[in-house]
Amino acid sequence: MAGRPALRIGQHGKVKRIYLGGGVWLARCRYRDTDGVTRIVQRVGPADEFDKRGKLAEDALIEALAEHRAPSGPDAIGLDTLVVVLIDQHITRLAEDGRSVRTLDTYRYDAAKLAKFIAGVRVGEATPARIDAALRSMQNAHGPTMARRAHPLTGRPSTGGVKQRRRHKSGPRCAIDQVQGGSQRRLSTYG
Repeated sequence: MAGRPALRIGQHGKVKRIYLGGGVWLARCRYRDTDGVTRIVQRVGPADEFDKRGKLAEDALIEALAEHRAPSGPDAIGLDTLVVVLIDQHITRLAEDGRSVRTLDTYRYDAAKLAKFIAGVRVGEATPARIDAALRSMQNAHGPTMARRAHPLTGRPSTGGVKQRRRHKSGPRCAIDQVQGGSQRRLSTYG
């Protein structure tokens, strides 16, 4: 049998209340943090003789978890963020890192072409299969070169394998090629 499915990032499990005595309760739950690690989080409620079920301790725990969650705002990236917005933020960060103007123009051009195929897709819906289908549609509409250039903008979620290709002797084509070295093979959807 398979184990229990993991909590989603930022989600907590069932809250357990433990009576410690003297009107003091302990509330404890599992919480999957932003780094993907599930931790046990607990809070002790104030001593209150009228709190018969530990509601104050649970409220303190829920409040602590709400404060710990990632900040939300206009620049926060979540499951409801459009992939196109995420790509635009990535290009902005590349500009801040000092990429050349021509490289940024190329990325913006490719992002505009890619936006036709993934305009309404949100981060939570961006499965590797969906991104791969968008890149294939882009390949059919604009050619394989445009699809290859747009591939790094999607974060390479779809490198999981339709074909394998050998890297040409002309040198590395992307940062992944540089890390893996010249003699190894790399999976690629476009080839």
